Amino acid sequence: FSETVPRSIQVVTDSNATGDKLEKFYGLSKERLTVLGLLPRVLPPSTNTHLVPQVPYVIYPAMKWAHKNHLVLLRALKLLETRGVNVSLVLTGSDKGFGTKISDTARHLGLESKVLDFGFVDQRDLALLITNAQALVMPSKLGPTSLPPLQSVALGTRAIVSDAHKFDEDFGEMIQVCSKDSAEEWAQAIESALGKKGDLPQELNVD
Repeated sequence: FSETVPRSIQVVTDSNATGDKLEKFYGLSKERLTVLGLLPRVLPPSTNTHLVPQVPYVIYPAMKWAHKNHLVLLRALKLLETRGVNVSLVLTGSDKGFGTKISDTARHLGLESKVLDFGFVDQRDLALLITNAQALVMPSKLGPTSLPPLQSVALGTRAIVSDAHKFDEDFGEMIQVCSKDSAEEWAQAIESALGKKGDLPQELNVD
């Protein structure tokens, strides 16, 4: 990248936030940057309603890598449990080597019954699970952009993301930012989202 980006005639990227990083780290001139934006693929939810947990839940659709930072959600869930807040965590996505650590931590914290790992799911089933969630959570340590929060907003469900993320669009209360390492902030944000289902924005601006 350090050799090719500065010499490129044109660089196409997903956001101004990514463009800022390219300028900072690789010396890319903004005149040679084209921002396409992110357009989430939003499919209609499936009718497999038997998949939807019959308890309040938040959902984290992410493969199980260490940088996805699942563990901060487990610590937040434990804080909420000690405060008498009843909420479960639905995980989707295949295991990329960190799944054992997640399940072992959940067991150590006594959260086995509140962490529901669905593994890989069909995209329409995922849309159903997001639609019925109290919030989509995305504590990943890598950013600045990600599609699942945009999919969540498009489906009318709030998203809570880590401070590694930065979107060009302003979604107001539909996207809340938390420190990637603060279980307390995540606990407060999840508790605040319970029982609140946001309105669908008028449109997603991806320019």
